[in-house]
Amino acid sequence: MSTTKIPIYIINLDRSPNRLSYMDKQLSKLKMPFERIVAIDGHQIQPQILQSYQQQSKRSWIHYAALSAGEIGYAFNWHHAWRTVSSHNSKACVVLENDVKIHDNIKKCN
Repeated sequence: MSTTKIPIYIINLDRSPNRLSYMDKQLSKLKMPFERIVAIDGHQIQPQILQSYQQQSKRSWIHYAALSAGEIGYAFNWHHAWRTVSSHNSKACVVLENDVKIHDNIKKCN
């Protein structure tokens, strides 16, 4: 097994400390440290920015309706996560949302 640890990142909204605690308990039990990525709450995005993205999504051939604030926030979060992990010097990483159940066998993957 490799001695190199794969960094773990958890996407978590400030208003969801219970979910962060849920992840912390699971990963602490497995002795797997993680870094929190502070999630962007789509409902806190400035209205003019939100409307701009909603108008763009309405014109997309993929979407038939404007994206919701939550959907836009979700997309921002994964973009932010990608920027965060790509700025670190790792060949691999794990990015998780804050509501996943982690199987005890995950350590076999590291």
